[in-house]
Amino acid sequence: MEWIPRWRGRKLEILMALICCVGFAATGYSLLFSTKDANENTEPMSIGAVRPMGSDIRVMTETDQVWKPVARDTSVFENDKVYTGQNSQAKVELKNNGKLTVEPNSLIVISDTTGKQTVELTSGGLLAETKANEILFIKFKNKEIKISAGDKSTFRVSSHDKATLKLLVLTGEVQVARNTSSPVATIRAKEELEISNNGSVPVFSSIILNSPMPGEKKWSRTQNLEFKWSRSKPGPVFIELSGQPDFKNKVVSEKIDGEIGILKVPQKGIYFWRVVDAKDSSQQSPTSSFSLLELTPPVVPLVSSVEIETNASHESLRDVKFTWNDMMASDSYELELSRDRNFHSLELTKASDSTSVLVSNLKPGDYFWRVRSVEQGRESLNSNTGRIHLIEKTKTLAERALPERSVASEETSPRTSFSRQDPEFWLWGGVGENYQYYEQNVPSLSGAAKFQNVQGPTLYLSVGTQGKKIGAEFTHKETPGEMKAPAGASITNGSFIWKTLTAEGLYKIDDSNFRIRAGMQYHMMPFMVYNATTSALDIKSNSLMLATIGFDKIVPISKKLRGEWLMRYQYPISSGTNSNDSFTVSPIFAFDGSLGTVYSFGENFRLGLFWYGQYHYYKFSYSGSTSFSGEQTLLYSNAELRLGFEF
Repeated sequence: MEWIPRWRGRKLEILMALICCVGFAATGYSLLFSTKDANENTEPMSIGAVRPMGSDIRVMTETDQVWKPVARDTSVFENDKVYTGQNSQAKVELKNNGKLTVEPNSLIVISDTTGKQTVELTSGGLLAETKANEILFIKFKNKEIKISAGDKSTFRVSSHDKATLKLLVLTGEVQVARNTSSPVATIRAKEELEISNNGSVPVFSSIILNSPMPGEKKWSRTQNLEFKWSRSKPGPVFIELSGQPDFKNKVVSEKIDGEIGILKVPQKGIYFWRVVDAKDSSQQSPTSSFSLLELTPPVVPLVSSVEIETNASHESLRDVKFTWNDMMASDSYELELSRDRNFHSLELTKASDSTSVLVSNLKPGDYFWRVRSVEQGRESLNSNTGRIHLIEKTKTLAERALPERSVASEETSPRTSFSRQDPEFWLWGGVGENYQYYEQNVPSLSGAAKFQNVQGPTLYLSVGTQGKKIGAEFTHKETPGEMKAPAGASITNGSFIWKTLTAEGLYKIDDSNFRIRAGMQYHMMPFMVYNATTSALDIKSNSLMLATIGFDKIVPISKKLRGEWLMRYQYPISSGTNSNDSFTVSPIFAFDGSLGTVYSFGENFRLGLFWYGQYHYYKFSYSGSTSFSGEQTLLYSNAELRLGFEF
């Protein structure tokens, strides 16, 4: 025990209360957001997504070994193969921030094991955008090449003869190593490196391409495009365009004297281009690529219908998914949803960086929707207008026979992961550890008596029932504690059990997970009486009856996980002792509360991790072997593991 002035005790008491609350709240919410359904762990984890840019993009998984066409944004997994056909490209975004553009007629294999981004280039080429200090491994002919970006960099990797790999740095600077023991080559912007079994050879070109940049998208209504390059010596050149990276079939070959040329591209598509010295064909630029795209808006389904489950407010319990196609693979989109075909008033607008979006809380009926595609460097384009009909799911005869409840989905069920919105009955028990803080005025002492300790185990028992609106709950708690005598004093009955019994009625507000609770709470709690003559402290048990009113709420998290919180105010209405002494209190402030998470591991069984705390601050008057009055502060904070049965 420690004897200190009350003003210092009050500051320490508040500090300890805050530390306990924050600590247990952090523990509860860490579990709440990190726990996952065990079944989900068996599912393969996506390492990124592929977005099509053209009509012939395919993906083959490691397990299925079947090529599947890709028409919209699609997740990719470890060791997936991505193929692009004629006039088709694919954007691949890895979750570790890697961004790739796969060129036409290319085949790659993607891996992202433990954060190691690896792309096996079987044929064709790709454009990579990397952030500062990012590392990308390129696998070619069973050898790995490590490419490290010193700062933000863009580079092109290609192989069209299956014997050599070419690396062209467009912006920034990268370091290249064939393995951990090989020397590092530094390649800067506009420089090219040729890698083969014989080693790495820098390729020095007297002609550098400036625009269009590799992978750049161009939009032109006249099909006339401007090309720019630079060279170390003046003279005429041929600018060549082809649909193939090997230039076997050239669609344009035009002689130009200068460093700028305007060419008419025959049609929309993906092209490779280069500049060749007119007098010495061995003097040529690296190969670059670009896309000439038609300004095509997104396309949404004209008519669709979706059956939805609804709550008591006739709002959808599950999110409704809107999906569309965009051959231009725009950077972002904006969905507009309206009850009006002409969109004079909007129900909502929602942005998305993929070709789908989820919308919640929709009511049954007809909606009209459209999508606007957005990309820097061109105008925004509106899609056609689609109509979606949301149909309220009709209850089966078995569902109609049940008591009136919302037919919630498993993912949104607040109290259980199974068929019921709320259990009709529940039984919970638990154990835990307890921190206690106690401060009380004691006569013949300067200041106040204070003690604090950690004890266990605490015991918890709760039984209850909940109807559509009205319910009841009875809770019993036992919290051990121990007081130790200070130097020069003795103590009797130092060990005690703080007992709490609560009986409350519950009222559920509409169809929400929010309840009002009110009732009574009975305490048997410790009280210190000091005999100055004998220097002895006697620990008595005083009773306290309080009226309570508070709130609780259940927060659905996932199929098998929910969160719960409770806050309750207490007001003393009677007090007494377990002897013939007199003990009365007058209120200053008192409350209790809890915060926790509950995991469902069976049809009826639940496991919970909870923080629970009580705080009492009263004025008291005591009359017995000695008479005195003063103030009493009590605080305890529990961490509890609970097991429940709900049915």
